[in-house]
Amino acid sequence: MIHQHPELFRRHKSNPILTAANWPYPVNSVFNPGATLLPDWGRHNLMMEARKGSWWDANKIGLSPPPIETPRGWLVIYHGVKQSCAGCIYRLGLALFDANKPELCLKRGDEWIFAPEELYEQRGDVGNVVFPCGYTIAPDGDTIQIYYGAADSSIAMATGSVHAMLEWLDQHG
Repeated sequence: MIHQHPELFRRHKSNPILTAANWPYPVNSVFNPGATLLPDWGRHNLMMEARKGSWWDANKIGLSPPPIETPRGWLVIYHGVKQSCAGCIYRLGLALFDANKPELCLKRGDEWIFAPEELYEQRGDVGNVVFPCGYTIAPDGDTIQIYYGAADSSIAMATGSVHAMLEWLDQHG
């Protein structure tokens, strides 16, 4: 798999990969605490759908980390799934939503930005999978470390730039 936009993210080869065997907590305790306390549960709005046809995100899309607040709106990193004869492939894409009306999608990338390339992303419980799990933004307000699931077997990290992602979206949105 060729990394389509290598200028956006750099994989960290020297960082250890956290696998399911190393994770000390039950998965549900991390993702579900307090879910029954949300008073507006079920009052959701459709913000973005999987595209039709032969798009890279034609079969399914999903969001994971919180949107990133920027001066231009809410930047969202999402995963898209395409089904082929060889199976599914999960890749990352970008979308920008209005700051005041976050249900309004201003731009959506026409290409994926990050795809399974490394062996640990291509081979595992579910091969050819990368999906965003979370991120941290450095004190400079631009450098982003994205933590992503790889082949449903490990968690890895890639580094990028919020500014570069917005510029990319201007060219590909």
